[in-house]
Amino acid sequence: MAFVVKYSKPRKLSKWRIAFYKDELIKCDNYSNSEKIIKYDKILNHILKDCWIKGNLWDQLKKKPTIIKDIQEIWRLHKIRNIIAHDLTWMSEVKLEIDAIKYKKELNKLLNN
Repeated sequence: MAFVVKYSKPRKLSKWRIAFYKDELIKCDNYSNSEKIIKYDKILNHILKDCWIKGNLWDQLKKKPTIIKDIQEIWRLHKIRNIIAHDLTWMSEVKLEIDAIKYKKELNKLLNN
């Protein structure tokens, strides 16, 4: 016999995991802005997995996790990451810097809840 357990609320991160992710954010400070955005996307994916939101980041965001306050901004930043990772489109360094700052701010909001 198998049991299926569904959780209506995401699991909260432990203090240790929050500290781990904050440390990961600090490590990104020496990266280029495009590298920061890619790394922030990975960090977000792992945070959501730790909160029992399964799948890749696209699948996770489709579920509209309640722990993310500004889901539209996260979607926009994830799309920027996809452009960096998959397209040959040139993006200005100024725009990348602004988006990297916004992504870090959104991740910090998520970790400080």
